Amino acid sequence: MAAAAAAGAGADEEVDFEFFPIIRRYKGGRVERFMNIPPLPAGTDPATGVTSKDVVVDPAVGLWARLFLPPGGGAPQGKLPVVVYYHGGAYVVGSAADPFTHSYLNGLVAEAGILAVALEYRLAPEHHLPAAYDDSWEGLRGLLVVHPYFGGAADICAEGTTGKAEKAKADEFWRFIYPGSPGLDDPLSNPFSDAAGGISAARVAADRVLVCVAEKDSLRDRGVWYYESLKASGYAGEVDLLESMGEGHVFYCMDPRCERAREMQARILSFLRK
Repeated sequence: MAAAAAAGAGADEEVDFEFFPIIRRYKGGRVERFMNIPPLPAGTDPATGVTSKDVVVDPAVGLWARLFLPPGGGAPQGKLPVVVYYHGGAYVVGSAADPFTHSYLNGLVAEAGILAVALEYRLAPEHHLPAAYDDSWEGLRGLLVVHPYFGGAADICAEGTTGKAEKAKADEFWRFIYPGSPGLDDPLSNPFSDAAGGISAARVAADRVLVCVAEKDSLRDRGVWYYESLKASGYAGEVDLLESMGEGHVFYCMDPRCERAREMQARILSFLRK
């Protein structure tokens, strides 16, 4: 019994997978997240007057969402544009209630006069992909793609040279969060792969798409690739690209008052008000 317990303790301290500085999993099954930030409670934000509340979406899987309502309830006619927001975190960290999401949506809702819904989807590796996708909603009229996480087996830009090691790590990480997946050409990672139907199959349930990227973001090239591929696919809607020069990944959450963040906010507001 003692030997078995010691073996179990050893397995719990032996690293099985690590994607630093985000997550580490031990052979015993324990998961350690390095970027876990305490959530903020719902309520009324004193700075913006935005009111948030948490609602259960699907009790069977523990799915819930945080609703953000503008000051005064929004449009006098009782009709508000709705934005469904999916937090970042590479499918393994983050929350609809984390300070970055909460603060960003308070500001967006106050300025745009919209209703925002932040969905608390299930995280890997406790819930491997496609659980996060299964939790997501379809049929949106407008698709806003902000600093997206796309991939693909075929190299683009510097992926085959200076970015080769980073791409190999990305493929390893994708297989970690989605065991049994074909890797970066999985349709959930590469919407234009052969497995997804190729570049001619632009199945986007939206009338218009705005893709936002940042110049210094390591995911920038894939975001631009998605924009260009969607335009070339025969998609009948409107597709636009916004690149924030001199900025890195999710800079608008880290410093929402900086000049580029305000420019991005103005572009998003224009997109939402169309």
